[in-house]
Amino acid sequence: MERSETRRVAGTIKLLEMMRFQAESCGGRCLRLAYAALGVWLLALVPAFYWFGADGIGAATVSAVVCLIPGCLVFWLVAAASPPNAQVRAVVLGTGLRVASGLAGAFVMHNVLALAPKNYVVWLTIFYLVTLLVETCLIMPARVRSG
Repeated sequence: MERSETRRVAGTIKLLEMMRFQAESCGGRCLRLAYAALGVWLLALVPAFYWFGADGIGAATVSAVVCLIPGCLVFWLVAAASPPNAQVRAVVLGTGLRVASGLAGAFVMHNVLALAPKNYVVWLTIFYLVTLLVETCLIMPARVRSG
């Protein structure tokens, strides 16, 4: 019985190591962030169309892309950084990138697409918060998140 327990523990450790590798790779993180953004975008389609018509879907789409790009850039920065405080710096830089990207997206939606501010502010806020939450969870080591 002790031997099977050892095998089970070894199998669990191997599985956790494989999962950690996927979660810590830049591509794996970007893919997970993209899945989260896609999920929120799919959930936003009905209310966006109900409240704002086709303009609402356009605003939700632009907002998703505008928040996804800086998140993937942060994952690349984290993967490229090596000092112990690099993750913290990457998160702070990522917040700045996301704010700049959000402002650029708002500028485009307001001045180029001529969307109403009450339309795009809603979707930018939702996507900003969701992608920031997912990005932070993917960057922080599991031991920090679990307390």
